[in-house]
Amino acid sequence: MDDSERRRLLDRLRGGSTVGFRMPDRIEVDGTTIELKRLVFESERLDAVTEAERERVDEALGLLRRERTRRRRRIAEGDISVAEGDALADEVIGIDRAINALEGLDAPGFGEEARRSRIEGHKEWLGLVNQLR
Repeated sequence: MDDSERRRLLDRLRGGSTVGFRMPDRIEVDGTTIELKRLVFESERLDAVTEAERERVDEALGLLRRERTRRRRRIAEGDISVAEGDALADEVIGIDRAINALEGLDAPGFGEEARRSRIEGHKEWLGLVNQLR
């Protein structure tokens, strides 16, 4: 792979968009197989993240970040073909997608955030009405 192809792939990774990319079903990291899709799917289905689940997710996040760094470094410095580089870039973007999903577990969804905002707005109006009485 020449330098221009390498730059193209690294620029693609810097873009940050994971939309339209497939998350790997599983990934091998340091001899450990992570059932990635299953982990993300099961974690997103939880109403609340338990301490045990949080530890499991945090451990997976650490492994995924290390593997993402390794694969990026392989693209940046490795003696690989363009096809291998493209495949690695797709894998890195899929890993990023999984990381984003797992990092967002504690964040409220859009619907919950909108509900909280409406409640806060109603409380402010009620406070104003009570002051006018």
